[in-house]
Amino acid sequence: MVSLREELELVQNYLNIIFLLYKERLQIQFDIPENLHNLQVLRFIIQPILENAIKHGVEKQNTLITIRLKAEKIENCLFIVTENDGPSIAPERFDRLQFALEQENGPWYGGIGMMNVHKRIQLFYGRDYGISIHHRIPDGVITKLRLPVMEEN
Repeated sequence: MVSLREELELVQNYLNIIFLLYKERLQIQFDIPENLHNLQVLRFIIQPILENAIKHGVEKQNTLITIRLKAEKIENCLFIVTENDGPSIAPERFDRLQFALEQENGPWYGGIGMMNVHKRIQLFYGRDYGISIHHRIPDGVITKLRLPVMEEN
């Protein structure tokens, strides 16, 4: 476990490298309230989700893509959300991804990063937590990580 602050530092290190490749085509916006920075999260759960958004957004388009990373605490849950305005997921692929995320030990139809994060969250916190994906209107994808609120000891 690490603080959300430490996890965001890892994300920033990753983005420093990515900006060398895509500085003209990628914009990242952070909306993470300071009062959430000391909450505890599993290490390395945000970067694979951002990497997925970059791979399927920025690499497939020549226009500027904006990825927004935000976090919010609602009751006893911490939601970490990435939202991008890149291309949407094709309906058939979206349905397969949704199905796979809902299965305890079913087949996976995507890259290993997202499923790895989803399974780690569920193994550590239980099946009430994990990843969900949503269409963003008019274009793009929203990925939500649902975690329990865990204060620093």
